[in-house]
Amino acid sequence: SSGINAEWPLRPGENEAPSKELVTMVRGLYAKRVTDVRMLIPVLPGLDQKQLEDLLPKILKQTPNVVKEAFKRILSPYRAGGSGTGPITPAQLLIALHHIEGKGEDMKGVIAATNLCFAEKGIYTSEVLAIVLTQLLEVSPIPLLYMRSVIQAISMWPRMISFVLNILGKLVSKQIWKQAQVWRGFVKCCAMLGSQAHGLLLTLPASRLKEAFQLHPALHNPLLQHVQNLPASQKALIDKEVLLLIKSPPPDATLTVQQPINIGQPLPPPPFTPRVQPSTPTLPTTPSTPTKPPTPSSLAPIVSQGGIIPPSAPQGGIMPPSAPPLLPPPVTTTTVI
Repeated sequence: SSGINAEWPLRPGENEAPSKELVTMVRGLYAKRVTDVRMLIPVLPGLDQKQLEDLLPKILKQTPNVVKEAFKRILSPYRAGGSGTGPITPAQLLIALHHIEGKGEDMKGVIAATNLCFAEKGIYTSEVLAIVLTQLLEVSPIPLLYMRSVIQAISMWPRMISFVLNILGKLVSKQIWKQAQVWRGFVKCCAMLGSQAHGLLLTLPASRLKEAFQLHPALHNPLLQHVQNLPASQKALIDKEVLLLIKSPPPDATLTVQQPINIGQPLPPPPFTPRVQPSTPTLPTTPSTPTKPPTPSSLAPIVSQGGIIPPSAPQGGIMPPSAPPLLPPPVTTTTVI
């Protein structure tokens, strides 16, 4: 371990390629004595493409600072002042990262490494990224991080939008929805592109467009406005199921619609305190049969026909169950008992 931290007498400069002698010596030590991948970092630019690709999984398991230093060495020939040629091109390096399989912590390391590449804007130009995305598009299945890189590419280079739209169209022909994680990235990318992706969304099957609306409900209304503004000749070219889906309420609309009250169900207790009846109530002289309290089904006609609402009734004319029925004032003279 002491050899790892010691200063290398023949350590190459940041943009200098290591000598063949140094590479041979370090590789020999790594193979026979010190099996720590950190020992190879100073000579990474002196390895060939296959050797570098084989070492990438081990490099990505190191600490962030070690990984950063390793990528700094690998990409050093392509920085300003570098030779412009190395054992692996920037495009090949980013493609190799997409081919590394893993889950959980392993994928976090791959994502961090791709971020290091995208941070080198002077190296990863729009032309280099176009090469990467085009070649990865031919891989089957599409790499899990593909759409993440597509989104990073247009965020970094907005002039690549037309190129990306072309890629998304090819993904539709490949039925990208069969890969759930990549499909979610596809929908997210369409949401980022906004109106520029409307034509692409209209090429999706109705069932997949419905899934896209469920993943990103904000896609619905702008697409509906787009279709409404199309001339009749262009609307006729849209699949009927797709057109019907677009004209339907968005997926989350039912969550905000207030459900009507079912009059057949018992009404909740009224939120009020009934008035206390006096101990000596006033009764009519002519006895009569008590009237039943109005039922929910008969309540509406009584109120709508202007029925008399007792002072003790709550707002809306609903009488508390315990309140006695109120009769209209009798014509004859009343007697107080």
